[in-house]
Amino acid sequence: MRQARVSTSDKFCQVSPETLPWCLHASIRQRYAAHSKELLMKVLVTCDYMRLVSNLHALWVGLGEPRMRRAISDRRSKAASRGFSLIELLIVVAIILIIAAIAIPNLLRARMAANESSAASSVRQISRAEMAYYAAYPDKGYADALINLSGPEVNCQPTVTSACLLDTSLSSGQKSGYNFLATGALPSGPMNTAFVVGAAPITYESSGSREFCSIADGVLRAQTGAAGDPPPSDVNICAAFPAAQ
Repeated sequence: MRQARVSTSDKFCQVSPETLPWCLHASIRQRYAAHSKELLMKVLVTCDYMRLVSNLHALWVGLGEPRMRRAISDRRSKAASRGFSLIELLIVVAIILIIAAIAIPNLLRARMAANESSAASSVRQISRAEMAYYAAYPDKGYADALINLSGPEVNCQPTVTSACLLDTSLSSGQKSGYNFLATGALPSGPMNTAFVVGAAPITYESSGSREFCSIADGVLRAQTGAAGDPPPSDVNICAAFPAAQ
């Protein structure tokens, strides 16, 4: 009978009908052990790799991530403390100039409209004071000048030369960007039978653009003036003004 050798863990098997089962089992066990050892090595290597990855992650969390966060925070703080660049400042200045170019003319027109409204109201007030003066001093008629319609601020006693009918802010001749005057006209003896109240802007197209006047008929008149025009001081000139709208 032909004999064969089968390697086991520590001896050779003589294959025979009696020993064949044992030798086959030994060979299978040897191969299984070798395969198991190889598989175990792979598992150990895999475990070592996983442990290495875990250690690297712990190192990142413990050291790298805080440093990265600090680096990002430092970069942001430097960018914040750096301030504006020249381009950014130029853009801001350009925006401000555009807004100013749009807003300033509107503000100027609004101020002129407010000054003109105040001037119209002041002319009406002076005209009413002239009529009250005429009623108080019929022998004199209308006041010779604007100052005669006012008087001292304290303890004012009405007289022909200071009737105490206007406050000093208006009788001074200037208010809200306008010059004012009041003049007695068409004298008949010592009596003024007419008057003219006039107002003109101090600075044309800046403090106002319209001139105002009124005479004994009590109608407020207005027209667009010109630079350097004085307040209307003649009855005929004022009468030629159109009525204010």
